[in-house]
Amino acid sequence: MFVAPVVYAASNWLDFANYALPDWAGGLGAVLIAGALFVFWRAHADLGLNWSPSLEIREKHELITRGIYGVIRHPMYASQWLRVIGQPLLLQNWVAGWLDLLVFIPFYFLQVRAERFDFFRMRCYKYRRGVVQHINNQTKTGGSMDRHIGLWIDHKQAYVIWYQDGRIEVIPSHIEPPTHYSGGTQLGGKLNQKADTELRNNDRFRLQLNKYYQQVISALKDADSIFIMGPGEAKIEFQKAMKRHKSLQKRLLKVETAGKMTKNQMMAHVRRVFQTGNSRTHHN
Repeated sequence: MFVAPVVYAASNWLDFANYALPDWAGGLGAVLIAGALFVFWRAHADLGLNWSPSLEIREKHELITRGIYGVIRHPMYASQWLRVIGQPLLLQNWVAGWLDLLVFIPFYFLQVRAERFDFFRMRCYKYRRGVVQHINNQTKTGGSMDRHIGLWIDHKQAYVIWYQDGRIEVIPSHIEPPTHYSGGTQLGGKLNQKADTELRNNDRFRLQLNKYYQQVISALKDADSIFIMGPGEAKIEFQKAMKRHKSLQKRLLKVETAGKMTKNQMMAHVRRVFQTGNSRTHHN
């Protein structure tokens, strides 16, 4: 696709197809091609190891929705559109300027049609809705969208409830419950074997609990405001764990006791909390 521009730049073979446009057209073409190069680079950077020159799904393949993919659904295609539109403005020649556009148009529609995201079908659907919602919020507010997150937590699992996105992420704890033995704790001046096992198990429980809470904290790091609920001690323990992260602690809206809920009930309750307390959920 770059043969004609190279021939045009290196020789006078294509001079017969030259045409003239105003000076500003060449400048606009240069800006579009510079934008194309930036979008193309940014797309590759955000893809990382998920990039592939061919259409394939590999082991541990991930659908990327962050970075430029959070704003543009197909940034690589977008970069090519910018390039082939800018090229006729910059290279004012019917062959060198327009040939890439004529080749790219059928390629684009055939390639897009061939792409089948079976593995990511539901995630792609939600992702497309999320991109549209993001653009709508940017248009309406003129700024970035607040990220309000609800959290239902106990010692078995945590549910991270994304208020704007309407999705719920489940984080299992994988914690082995602490062991409790009855009877004395000493025998012949030494720790009773059962009590020794209990102490080791309880130390392991605390380590696993701390690892679990840190995993949940990591899931909340991008939140602008946080609402925590749950049935037992886990919500209070987690609130204490958050105190080691002062920036996150400042975003805590409230903590309340809540029993078992379905996912729909969790989502509905989180929406009620943030809708009624919306004026208190913005932190500078």
